[in-house]
Amino acid sequence: MSSIVHVDFSARKSERAFSADVYSYCMKKYRFQVVAASITEAYCAFVAEAIIHGVNVIRCIAIYFGLADQRDKRQVPARVWQQLDPVAGRLVEY
Repeated sequence: MSSIVHVDFSARKSERAFSADVYSYCMKKYRFQVVAASITEAYCAFVAEAIIHGVNVIRCIAIYFGLADQRDKRQVPARVWQQLDPVAGRLVEY
């Protein structure tokens, strides 16, 4: 006798709002927000948006849960990526 396993393939990952403060090399601050399935997906969207707005070198990205206008002043970022070596040009996650 076989067992039947019911699987719901219609269930998708839940999406949530993320906001970010993106700092250019000259420390100009840009604030973006996006709805994404994961923080990694949000990170990629924020990098793409920064490039569209003319940011050539990103010094720091701080990603927060929730929308930018609903963020608490004392809220800490969920993830931070910072460029340590401007010559290497890669961001390190903290």
